[in-house]
Amino acid sequence: MSKRKRLRLFGEILLYAVVILFLLLAIFPLFWMAVSSIKPPGLVFATPPVWSFTPTLENYAAALGSGGRGWGADMPRYFLNSTIVSVCVTISNLVIGSMAGYGMARYRLGRDALPLIFLFGRMLPAMVLVLPFFLIVKNLGIGETPLSLILSYTAINLPFCVWMSWSFFLDFPNEIEEAAQVDGCSKLQAVVRIIIPLASSGLISIGILVFVACWNEFLFASTIAGLSTRTLPVAASLFITDEAILWGPMTATCMLIMLVPALITIFLQKYIVSGISMGALKG
Repeated sequence: MSKRKRLRLFGEILLYAVVILFLLLAIFPLFWMAVSSIKPPGLVFATPPVWSFTPTLENYAAALGSGGRGWGADMPRYFLNSTIVSVCVTISNLVIGSMAGYGMARYRLGRDALPLIFLFGRMLPAMVLVLPFFLIVKNLGIGETPLSLILSYTAINLPFCVWMSWSFFLDFPNEIEEAAQVDGCSKLQAVVRIIIPLASSGLISIGILVFVACWNEFLFASTIAGLSTRTLPVAASLFITDEAILWGPMTATCMLIMLVPALITIFLQKYIVSGISMGALKG
């Protein structure tokens, strides 16, 4: 083997080693949380860590409020709140964002300046926005309803949805709609029957990202939402008490929260990959 090939092989091995190392570092917190969720309560933070133990579902029973006791007794209501908010925000963002993105792509509104403005809007830190949104929903009198989170999440995620939709619709030439109009379709029919189905992979990927972002959001849910509209991330924090942090039930709750996004990602990953690659040629 020549020296050049040896150096190339060494470089590839080093690259794979670095990738595997970072992958292990990224996965380890998830692994630790999964193991902690099935440990007996007294062994969760034993020093040194105990790896030989009998797995138990006691923490999951506490997280789900076994016997109607504890914070977990309200877990079905928290799950329903998270589902309602995430689904409504996803639908509203897809409808409004796709319409705005299509308009910017077809009519070149603002050229490249307007899409950048939407992108900058997405870059604002959530901590900067939480107080204005809190005052708005309070003055509107909707602070104790899921509508407060739906409106807040829609406004926060809409810039991202518009910008991504704009980049997707740039990939479709005007001739597609013109051909549909020659066949008798109106402008709206051409968009609904031709363009939207062609862009379905991209729109589904946007919907998945928006849904997961809303499902996992904590700051707004803990600040704006009332006691009756708590979502699952807030429910996990309820295991932090004045006396102690109940790590076992908390990690079990976090594993249950991750279940829905994990299933969505597993079954719809092809749409995420194809959707992200759709806007790679333009925009």
